[in-house]
Amino acid sequence: GRVFFEFFNLNKFNWQSITIKNGEYLEVIKNYKGSKIFLSAHIGNWEITRNYLLHLGFILHSVYRQANNSKIDQYIQKNRLKKNAYFYKKGADSAKNMIKALKSNEDLALLVDQRDSSGPLINFFGKEAYSTDGFANLALKYQAIICPVYTVRNDDGSFNFIYDKPLSYEEFKNHSAKSLTQKIY
Repeated sequence: GRVFFEFFNLNKFNWQSITIKNGEYLEVIKNYKGSKIFLSAHIGNWEITRNYLLHLGFILHSVYRQANNSKIDQYIQKNRLKKNAYFYKKGADSAKNMIKALKSNEDLALLVDQRDSSGPLINFFGKEAYSTDGFANLALKYQAIICPVYTVRNDDGSFNFIYDKPLSYEEFKNHSAKSLTQKIY
């Protein structure tokens, strides 16, 4: 219920109420001159995570799964409109747009906790699970840094925005897409 309410009130959100953890990594990310791939999952509230990055001035390209109800989907996309936010429906065109963004030194914001039966099987907490490795293929091909970020809701309703250490291309250039995916998970 909170996530639903927050989504429709993002334009009124008090960004000063967010506590930053590992802010030194934000400086590394901001100073990087190439493309960045921000990775997160459905933790806390992804819309807060992505919108905070937009609030900081990043230009983000994201892929989304269209809602089953077209009217709800239109409403969601209307509420996501921002001058520095681009959204692509999951599919062939989204891949082309992500590549175009990376080639233009723009950034991606992706959720990687969705089941992808076309992706590799990885070890996920001791169990084999299908994963998505599209981000790994893109990072390897376009030498983008990988920036794990997420937001955790506190008991009082405020949020901690957490930057994990970004992975530079030099750190993963010798990995396969599958081994890089495993490293992230």
